[in-house]
Amino acid sequence: MRRHCLRNCAPPPSALDALKLGDELAGLLPKEEGEHARSMLKSLGVSVILIRPIRDQMLFDRKQFSVEAGKPVEIVFDNVDIMPHNLAITAPGAMMEVGQLAEKLGPAGEKVGFLPETPKILWATPLLLPGQNAKLQFTAPSKPGAYPYVCTFPGHYLVMNGIIRWWRRAG
Repeated sequence: MRRHCLRNCAPPPSALDALKLGDELAGLLPKEEGEHARSMLKSLGVSVILIRPIRDQMLFDRKQFSVEAGKPVEIVFDNVDIMPHNLAITAPGAMMEVGQLAEKLGPAGEKVGFLPETPKILWATPLLLPGQNAKLQFTAPSKPGAYPYVCTFPGHYLVMNGIIRWWRRAG
């Protein structure tokens, strides 16, 4: 079952922006210091990832990110664009198939948010109008790997996509 929340269910974007900035700044530090900073940020609780479309470009502002396998995750999708978008996380290797299935829905796809009925969509937000946000809360798969995320609005899947890398802590 796909779980999602629509409107007023996400932490304030300013708090998410601060966490995202902290994570990005940690990437600029020397490796050991950056890992320590990220560890401290993660100790604040659930991994919270903020994703937004880049206005007028049909791209997500994050092309990839990593989350520890088997740990709780919260993805907040904040549609700051001028057109509708959604965010669907698919099984590894299933992004193109899911995008093509969404396209085949045609105009009737609007009723289901252009989310085809397939077990290859693991989690998804509803189709969000400009200014809306939604969050996905789940436990990351225990098996490490690369899981695509994609907007399934017709024509978007070819460019509006990214990768979540689930990783396992050594030892």
